[in-house]
Amino acid sequence: GQGPAPAPTALPSCEPAAHLTVLQSAPLTTKEESGRVRPLPQLNLASERDVLREMLARASKAVRLAFEIATTDNLRSVITLGTKILHYSGHGEETFLAFEDGT
Repeated sequence: GQGPAPAPTALPSCEPAAHLTVLQSAPLTTKEESGRVRPLPQLNLASERDVLREMLARASKAVRLAFEIATTDNLRSVITLGTKILHYSGHGEETFLAFEDGT
């Protein structure tokens, strides 16, 4: 008889790239429940974008990366279009995230 069958060769991964969307928001002010408007600290969103790009470039996984302004319309759109990973960069409180108003 013949010897043992050769071990199967591992096929390259055909996994599609994960789709990561980063919603970023940096409103200048927020309105408190009392109606008082107060300033918010500035965020360095450009630096965060650079860090994320650098980290993903070093990763061993394929990732499609998209940055969007955090508005309710953009959130609805990226979810509808099938983003698999959602990261939010911005201000928030216990009960809400501070999105841009879209104007």
